Amino acid sequence: MLEVKQPTIQGDYFDTLVPSMVAVVDGAPVVGEGAKLLRPQLQRRGLEERKSLFWDCKNEIGTRRTYHRAPEGYRTPREIATHVLRYLVKAAQDENEQPVDAVVVTTPASFQAAQRKDTLTAARLAGLEVSDHGGLLDEPTAAYIAYMVKEGQRVAAGFDRPVNLLVFDFGGGTCDVALFRLLPPQPGESATIAPLSVSRYCRLGGGDIDRAIVVEALLPQLMDENGLDPGSLDFDDKDRFVIPSLLGLAESLKVGLCKEIVRRQRLGRDLEGLVRTSPGSYPCTLRSGRELLLTSPVLSAERFDGILTAFLDEDILVPHESEYYTACSIFAPLQDGLARVNLHRNDVDLCLAVGGSSLIPHVAKAVERYFPNADLLRYENAEEMQTAVARGAALQALSLDLYGRGIFRAVTGDAIRIRTGRGALTLVEQGVELPFPANGWNENRELEVPRTSVDESVPLRVELCDSTDRTLFATRWELEPMVSKGDALLLRHRMDENQVFHVEMSLADESERPGFEQEIENPLTNVVNANAKRDRVLELEERMRTGGLSSDAKRSTVVEIADLEVELGRYERALLLLREAGGREPDLWLLNSMAIVCGRMGDHGREEKYYLQAARTDASSSAPLFNLALAKRRRGEDDAAMVYVEKALAVSRRPPTFVLLALLEEKRGDLATRDRALESAFECFEPLSLLDEWELGWYMTGAKLARDQDRIEECEAEQQRRSRTKAGGSETGLLPEVTRGTSLAERT
Repeated sequence: MLEVKQPTIQGDYFDTLVPSMVAVVDGAPVVGEGAKLLRPQLQRRGLEERKSLFWDCKNEIGTRRTYHRAPEGYRTPREIATHVLRYLVKAAQDENEQPVDAVVVTTPASFQAAQRKDTLTAARLAGLEVSDHGGLLDEPTAAYIAYMVKEGQRVAAGFDRPVNLLVFDFGGGTCDVALFRLLPPQPGESATIAPLSVSRYCRLGGGDIDRAIVVEALLPQLMDENGLDPGSLDFDDKDRFVIPSLLGLAESLKVGLCKEIVRRQRLGRDLEGLVRTSPGSYPCTLRSGRELLLTSPVLSAERFDGILTAFLDEDILVPHESEYYTACSIFAPLQDGLARVNLHRNDVDLCLAVGGSSLIPHVAKAVERYFPNADLLRYENAEEMQTAVARGAALQALSLDLYGRGIFRAVTGDAIRIRTGRGALTLVEQGVELPFPANGWNENRELEVPRTSVDESVPLRVELCDSTDRTLFATRWELEPMVSKGDALLLRHRMDENQVFHVEMSLADESERPGFEQEIENPLTNVVNANAKRDRVLELEERMRTGGLSSDAKRSTVVEIADLEVELGRYERALLLLREAGGREPDLWLLNSMAIVCGRMGDHGREEKYYLQAARTDASSSAPLFNLALAKRRRGEDDAAMVYVEKALAVSRRPPTFVLLALLEEKRGDLATRDRALESAFECFEPLSLLDEWELGWYMTGAKLARDQDRIEECEAEQQRRSRTKAGGSETGLLPEVTRGTSLAERT
């Protein structure tokens, strides 16, 4: 492996690992360790994240995310990737001036078409020509290639049947789990590898553990040393300045502690009292210019165990969103990847762990314990584990240059079929080598228009399934009127090496202009996105930066972002966004929302302050008073809650307020007043179909309080109706028919 020279502020640094970080200093890029060592000095060096210092951009490649404040050439994740690749290319050329004969670039197995396209573009801009056949390689496959070339003889012993391989790639920013079925090679052929499923959690990696160490261990030390109370630093100070400044320190403490844990475990010594200290003083400069010092920070083995608890929980798999970091269990992608292909952990024959975060001893033990029947494939040292993907890519490039093909043949893990009125018709067989067909398109002329009349359009259902009849894709193609039963259809399809299934359909006599076209990414490989809300936040932020929104649209977008941040548990950021959206004029809705956020944070003083300010802002609205009464009741302050309920009813006779009054009166034991309040509530409620979800919930509360079974059943029926409406009708339309003479028994 090549040791890359990386200039830094502390002198030249040589390592086989180059962090995917880029800084812009005096208009020029600083890549790798040099950029990483600038991160603790953001404010002192005049640097800003996503303006002049970039990290974690891999998670954003292939998206519409832009870095609008950055200089030209640094404004997209793809451009940042280009700088990293260009730096690596130059390092290789400085070492060896021989021309490059073959190039392989790796991506996470879960990368979709847009992400792969951006990766290829970045490679091309960096001066690399990547082959269409084998030049883009999934990282788990690359890691396994590296292992097999080194240890293949031992692993291949007894390999006379298909086996299930799981690659657990736990790196700095992502956790990729890829499941494959390895098929024994036939005489004279290379081994085949069939992808089964991929589960990727892009907010689960060593960087997230580092953030947790900062927030849970280092930030309290910093606050205590500088005499700060919990409210002294706002969200921006912590998120943009303090946390980035301490991430490198957290990583160093983590790595040092893990090495000492491994050493003690090998010697059979216990870990009681084990503490890792980083001597020296570490400055953090705030937005105001004030400098805080952290002196000789420590991380104990006991504290580290506590931080890792959420990352190693086998039971709670839902990501835990705190204000400043996300903690997700490594078993979430593991269990998800297995479940999506109906495999049990006992079905895994081989398990290969790669990536720097797999070196954490707690992680290694947890994975080993989780797969009792698997042969655990291990690397001899940390460097081999961290460079496995790069070595696998180099070996793949060598194979492409020498033999014109990769080390593994990628094949389909299952069949792809299209549903018809008579059953499923196979389009791609299981085990077919990709790309399929090798060139061009495959044509199918065995389908025809289903029963219809000549004067109506035909809603044709296009549904793909696998050999178990699991739906892979479903949509509807509206055929124009004047088609009739029996008109022939032409279906063209192909599947490329990146597992993108391309399908076109047209009337047979109109084949020059397909009426239906679709690209389906990874139809047989299940990919999970556990970060939909975070992705939505990024999308909305990008819309605000580039969409030219009106002031009203911008305000509503900020409010939606704040709502999502509340759902993610990032209350301080939500509060900051709502404050900024408010401008100079008091706003009832924003003040009310800010009060709700403060209540979630447990800051009841500011919660009440914002509710009362909202009530004064618009005396005609009872919403803030109702919310304050509800907050008081939840905290057991029933007398205060009653005061605000009465004030709210004096403003407007809203039915939920009467239900809240009934709840308070029942607790007091005044059942007569309770019943009068419920009677008033039901008199004020509009018909159920006109109520929003919040009002419908209060209607149900009132019905249950009144023990009114008719109203309860009426409300349940309305809720079920809405649930069906949201789900939509997936079975509308007609399936295509199969032409006479086609035997589905032979084709399925």
